Amino acid sequence: MSNNNFHKTWVSPGLAIGFLVISVTGILMFFHIENGLIMNLHEWMGLLFVGVGIFHLVINWKAFLSCFKNRPAIISLCAVSIISLLIGISSENRDQLGHEKRSHSSHKAYYKKN
Repeated sequence: MSNNNFHKTWVSPGLAIGFLVISVTGILMFFHIENGLIMNLHEWMGLLFVGVGIFHLVINWKAFLSCFKNRPAIISLCAVSIISLLIGISSENRDQLGHEKRSHSSHKAYYKKN
């Protein structure tokens, strides 16, 4: 099986399915519709998604780098990085103010009660 055929047969569908599962379980968790199955599925599929994503990136490294040769791509990368940083800072400040953490505190509460 050629590299391109393997990519089309396994890697791309794997990323698509992983994205779908992580998106649905993430939305359910955001709205506090949580149980052990949803949280475990989200966490394990997230790890698998990262692994397949890294493999996908390695296979397409030249194409990936070529995306950053134009100005709009660089501006987009900077904008997403700044927005992510601001969200992270605001979440950290919110936690310091005594608000409940969303992710891991709900995991701990679930596992303590079961």
